[in-house]
Amino acid sequence: MTATLFPHQREAVQNVTREFASPPEEMAALRAGDGPWAGLRTQVVAATGTGKTRIAAACAARLTPHGRVLVLVPTLDLLTQTVAAWRAAGRTGPMIAVCSLRGDPALDAAGVRCTTSAPQYALWSGRTRHLTVFGTYASLRVLLRAQRGVYGLEPPAPLDLVVVDEAHRTSGALGKAWAAVHDNRRLPAARRLYMTATPRIWEPPPGSAYAALAEDPPVPELDPMDPDPELDEWEGWEGGDEEFGPDEDEDEEEPEARTAYQPLPVGYAASMDDQRLFGRVSYSLPLSAAVSAGLVAPFRIVVAEVTDPEVQAAAAASGSRLNRLSTRPADVEAYRGARLAALQTGLLKLAWEHDLRRVLTFHHRTIEAEAFAVGLPEAFKRLRRGTPGAYPGSIAADWISGEHDPQHRRRVLGAFGAGADADGVAVTRAFVSNCRVLGEGVDVPEIDSIAILDPKGSIVEIVQAVGRCIRPSAAGTKLATIVIPIFLERDETRDDMLVSPSWRPLQRVLQALRAHDASICDVLAVPQVDGNAQGDRFEEPAAEDTDAEDGAQGEGERPEWRPILRYSALRDPAQISQFVELRVVDPQSRNWLRGYVAAERYQRAHGNLVIPIDAVDIDHHGIKFPLGRWISEMRAEYARNHLERGQIQRLESLGMVWSVHDQAWEDGLAIAREYARRHGTLAAPTDAVVDGYPIGTWLANRRAQDRRGELPAGRGAALDALVEGEPWHPPHWPVAWQRHLTHAAEYLAERAERAERAERAERAERAERGERGERGERGERGERSEGGRLDDVGLDVVHRGTAIGRWVARQRSGWDGLNEPQREQLRALGLTPPATVDVAAEAGAAVPVPDGPRPKRTREQAWAIAVGAAAAYRARVGHLEVPRAHVETVTAFDGWPEDVRLGVWVTTTRSRRAKLSEERIAELDALGMRWT
Repeated sequence: MTATLFPHQREAVQNVTREFASPPEEMAALRAGDGPWAGLRTQVVAATGTGKTRIAAACAARLTPHGRVLVLVPTLDLLTQTVAAWRAAGRTGPMIAVCSLRGDPALDAAGVRCTTSAPQYALWSGRTRHLTVFGTYASLRVLLRAQRGVYGLEPPAPLDLVVVDEAHRTSGALGKAWAAVHDNRRLPAARRLYMTATPRIWEPPPGSAYAALAEDPPVPELDPMDPDPELDEWEGWEGGDEEFGPDEDEDEEEPEARTAYQPLPVGYAASMDDQRLFGRVSYSLPLSAAVSAGLVAPFRIVVAEVTDPEVQAAAAASGSRLNRLSTRPADVEAYRGARLAALQTGLLKLAWEHDLRRVLTFHHRTIEAEAFAVGLPEAFKRLRRGTPGAYPGSIAADWISGEHDPQHRRRVLGAFGAGADADGVAVTRAFVSNCRVLGEGVDVPEIDSIAILDPKGSIVEIVQAVGRCIRPSAAGTKLATIVIPIFLERDETRDDMLVSPSWRPLQRVLQALRAHDASICDVLAVPQVDGNAQGDRFEEPAAEDTDAEDGAQGEGERPEWRPILRYSALRDPAQISQFVELRVVDPQSRNWLRGYVAAERYQRAHGNLVIPIDAVDIDHHGIKFPLGRWISEMRAEYARNHLERGQIQRLESLGMVWSVHDQAWEDGLAIAREYARRHGTLAAPTDAVVDGYPIGTWLANRRAQDRRGELPAGRGAALDALVEGEPWHPPHWPVAWQRHLTHAAEYLAERAERAERAERAERAERAERGERGERGERGERGERSEGGRLDDVGLDVVHRGTAIGRWVARQRSGWDGLNEPQREQLRALGLTPPATVDVAAEAGAAVPVPDGPRPKRTREQAWAIAVGAAAAYRARVGHLEVPRAHVETVTAFDGWPEDVRLGVWVTTTRSRRAKLSEERIAELDALGMRWT
């Protein structure tokens, strides 16, 4: 009976069938013949838990229901699981397993014969038309020996389909053993179907000798005299019960990688973006899309920040980093013991805090997986004794390794999935520890969380570990949890996130998820209001029941899913997004991050990046960083076009100025802003200084540039914007005149505001008394207008150190010397233009100018003419504050016109007051003469 496929699985099968039915034209010639890359090839890239095994079985049923099919998987556990899934999917006919599981109950029940002998496989396989073969990559050697012919036996017939499950295992160096699956001369097959959730893309280092090989890959040569060459991954294999993979106790990490791209290790790399080896991707289902569709469970990442003085001291004594092992195992035992104890206590607390029922822990070494599980019950007893009643219920803890036989592993996982201990007694929390056993594709029933207790270097290992917990529950309401412990150094705080290596475990997990599906971390890089919510608000609609391998198909409307990243303590969502952006999405070097953090701190303190070259940043640990020199280096790197676009954008968001000349402009603009704030104007005198900076000279130079048309575009507007309504470079009057005008307008506005406040207070007081007072509305309106005009400014008024009253008097007296734009400004502020007054006309002595020479004046007559000019000026202007250069023209008593230098006369008369007679002093006092 054929199993029913879900819509996404049907789509994948249709795409694969279509790809095999009509290969692209450019691949047709390559696929024909008997070359190493012959045969049709395609890829299915789908999130873990979405049913890739069922997709592969359905493709085989569609393409070759009674043909010869080979299914390769990386581990024995996955092999037995795959056999059961293919039988459940309706695959019939004889089956062979090339592995060491002879006598395995699960394989026996499925009717599968097992062997590790190449001659036996050749005899069983032979020319049988309907056959399904299962094997691990380590058993590929047996298949290749049989295919080459062994002991005179005829090679098995070519295969109709090879299913390469967890195909990323076959990427990497083309010369390695497992990459032989790509060679159609060694393993003849009409079609190859590559299945993976974590495609691995390899690229040669730029400019290396490997770069040329990537364009024209070498064809592996077969030596007819050496039909069974020794290969690294099979060294020492003698057909035992191991999986022939690397020793799981080896402390090894894969090459560093920022994305799915990794450097070429040895020779040409088998890269999964190479269509010659892997074919085109015919179907793709990203992890985020699978979660949104309800095919796998949504998940959250819980970051447990651990500050343990005992662990810190042990790490320091052993020379170990807290989140990375020392290279001296003899010195690290005490540290590892203290660390393990802290992890046991921390994980138990998290299990109760976040309601984690079945927790799978991943370790770097088998001995530590065992120690963690064995010591967990005692740690639980200590925890309960320390806080009675806080941790109700019971726990079960066990561990598995590659040394355990498959039946033992199935028993342990069966009890774990049932929430019971080894004796079958139900428990509140169940824990299973492992090291590289529960990896690719292995089904772990009803697990709700994983804890990556040791830093993992492999992107694939991390993603596959995540895949163990995101398979949906039968009820469809599961929220999976990924626990990542982080050990903090002494005095380390959350402000160290961007630069400290302590957060590298989180960085690696997020990088792995992003390599698997970029949209996951791209969402985390955008600040979210609930980015660190203390309650995970997730409601999942009911889902259709299905087996764990194939996932669940949700029904109805589903909420939009976004990943959840939670910390032990509340965090600013912007800080989380910055960490994801700078250390995951677009990772930066530690030195650059240190400089960026220092620049950000400076910008918060000063509002700009106007940083002296000798400036030094000191963080909360007291560590110094040469920020000024770093900023200078960034400008140099920018000029050489060596900065990345993201780095440029982030520095510019802080106000970075890239050129030295631009920096000088920004310095001046910042000081001009401060001057405008203090004085309300940019009409600064040339000797004006702010904090030692000659802002008056700087502004004068900018005005000179503006007059010559040399000021760069936009800078004039930037200065205009500093003071609303005032031009920084007045076009029609001097800067000093602008300064007085601005201060006069400000004085009028402030006085009007004071009058308005006083009036409101008086009205409120009268209202309390229930009186209107003697004044009416008309009087009130008249009072409100008082003080709002230049005509009402007294002679002795001073504002912001400027003699406003005297300046107004000079504008009235020198009205004829002002240009029209100046007059408009003064009229707008309420200055009434003076009327022209002719003394002779007012006296009715309109006599014509006499003929003949002007008569000589006596001192008394000259005094009388000067006093008459002063009286005329006083009558016209209202005061005797006469500009020194002012000349008043009057008609003398004898009819002659006289030009009196009234400004000079008034100044001189003031200085000679002691020599004047009392009559003359009294005469001038009557005109309002100011003597001091």
